[in-house]
Amino acid sequence: MDFILMFTPNENAFTIATNHDQSLRLYAFGKNVFVVTPGNFPLVVKMISELLQKDKIGIEAADMAKQALEFYNKVCGFLESFEGEWWYWQRFQANTKKVWLE
Repeated sequence: MDFILMFTPNENAFTIATNHDQSLRLYAFGKNVFVVTPGNFPLVVKMISELLQKDKIGIEAADMAKQALEFYNKVCGFLESFEGEWWYWQRFQANTKKVWLE
């Protein structure tokens, strides 16, 4: 959900307005407008910073998971390419043992 931050530099005027009309904050919140005053400005800035940091971590984790899956698929493909060769290797070893034991 997206919000718009509306900064009101005069906190006293906003307090008087909300005392006059109690539903003012709820109306703004219903329209996705968050009223920021000098009193809660540092808190809002810190909250936005934390949210952006967590979003960045989430994006990086998703990227790491994608790279791990690509690496896993490459390793599986590499090992599958030797699947047929393993039988030949086992046969070679068995024949080599026969030659040395005779």
